Amino acid sequence: MFASGYFYLNRHLERKDIELQQLREIEGLKYQLVIAEKDFLRAQINPHLLFNTLTFIRNAAKNNPENVAVAIVALTELMEYALEDSKSEFIPLAREITQMENLIKLNRLRFEHLLNLNYTKDIQNGSATILPIVLLTLVENMFKHGIMNDPAHPAIIEVISTDSEIRFTTSNLAKTTNKVAGLQSGLRNIKARLDHAYPKNYEFNYGMNGNYFQAQLKITGL
Repeated sequence: MFASGYFYLNRHLERKDIELQQLREIEGLKYQLVIAEKDFLRAQINPHLLFNTLTFIRNAAKNNPENVAVAIVALTELMEYALEDSKSEFIPLAREITQMENLIKLNRLRFEHLLNLNYTKDIQNGSATILPIVLLTLVENMFKHGIMNDPAHPAIIEVISTDSEIRFTTSNLAKTTNKVAGLQSGLRNIKARLDHAYPKNYEFNYGMNGNYFQAQLKITGL
C-alpha cells in the first residue's frame, strides 16, 4: 500500500512539475511577444520619419539651397534619435521635445518660414521621461495630413510637464483628401505602445472637431 501510494504521489508531483514548467514557458513566450510587438510597432514608425524628413530635405535643396546645411544637421539629429534613443524604454521628455523642434525646423524650411504654427511649451518637471517617438510622430502626422500654412487657421502644438503629469495637445486644419486609413493606422500603433507602457496611467483622444483634427495625450503618475 505504501509503495502504491508513493508511486501515485510521485507521478502526481511529476505532472505538477511539467505543468509548472509549461506555465513558465508560456509566460516567457508572452513576454517575448510583448517585446517583439513593441519592436515591430517602433519599426513601423521610424521609416515614416525617415522618408518624410528626406522629402523635407529635397524640398529645401530645390527651393532654398542656402538652408540645406541647416536641414542636414536637423535630419542627422533626428535619425540618431530615431535609431538609437528609441531603443530605450523611456527617454527624457526634453530629448523628445528637442527632436520635435528639429522636425518643426525642417518644416519651416519646407514652407519657406510661412508655417502658421503656434508652438508653446511649459516644462516644470525637468526629470520627466516619456515613451520615445510618440510626440514626434503626432507632430509628423500634422505636417503629413494637415494644412499648416493658412493664416486664418493656425496649427497648435502645446506641451506641458508638471510634477505629476505630461499633457500634449495638437490641432490643425485637416486636408479634405486625407488618407484616413494611413493616419488611423499610425494612431492605433501609438495607442498600442501607450497601452504597453502606461496601462492605466494615460488618456489618448483624437479625431475631427469641425474642420480641425485634434489630438490630446495625458500621462499621469510620473
